[in-house]
Amino acid sequence: MAADSGRTHKSQVRAQARAQAQVLREQQEQAERRRKITRRALIGGGAVAAAGAVAGLVYWDNSTTGTSVPSQAAADASLTFGKGFLPGTTNDGAKVLDVYFDYSCSHCASFDVLHEEEVRTLVEEGVVTLALHPCKILGQPWTDIALNTLGVVLEHEPDKAYAYHNAVFELYLDAAQKKSGENLNLAGLKKAAEGVGISGKTVAGFDNAVSKNRFEAWIEAGTKTFADKGFTGTPVVAYDGKVLELAAVASPTGLTDQIRSADGAATPGAVAP
Repeated sequence: MAADSGRTHKSQVRAQARAQAQVLREQQEQAERRRKITRRALIGGGAVAAAGAVAGLVYWDNSTTGTSVPSQAAADASLTFGKGFLPGTTNDGAKVLDVYFDYSCSHCASFDVLHEEEVRTLVEEGVVTLALHPCKILGQPWTDIALNTLGVVLEHEPDKAYAYHNAVFELYLDAAQKKSGENLNLAGLKKAAEGVGISGKTVAGFDNAVSKNRFEAWIEAGTKTFADKGFTGTPVVAYDGKVLELAAVASPTGLTDQIRSADGAATPGAVAP
């Protein structure tokens, strides 16, 4: 009975995520119309925009790695996942699906819950390598709390890190939909961790990591990466270096459809910095 209840709850959360994705799609379409009007006005006024790229950035010194930065994190603070979903792995020959997110972002939570099963399939079938890019752009303490606990999981039970990542977003989306922060605390995160099979010994390390903000260097590095790329809002999703329009992937198979389209016949899109 408990398993049935859990499946029913998850189905309800996903249904709500689909509804929120539709709202996001409509908002994005309205924003795009506003951008086109503004662009025409700027061009008419003779404004010129210049873009620059920065290469070879170093986000932290090697002396800060270890307890403050997960060993699996790349230099830009990202975590890659190949078949088996072990952090730090890749799928040979596969293009990269980049997801930039903030744990305090409800749209990020909706995106993750909506596409969780689809992303798992794409990675396990070797279609993509997933790269998660954590950042803190909303300035909320919840992001620090969640990322510090993820850091502990990466240290002790990395094979459960992606499942925990999904569970954190499910917890946040549920709270956002209920308009209640009752479970947005360490107790809620511990329960979410235990729900995906993380041991009590690992969970016991959450308190110390959060109180000391042990993974601050990692959080700051991810936030710097996001800012250096010129992004302004989360989530940002890119495939093979091209940013995808969220409106185009706002369905449970939206990512798969876009990937097939891109690989079959290149579709014009914004290029990720």
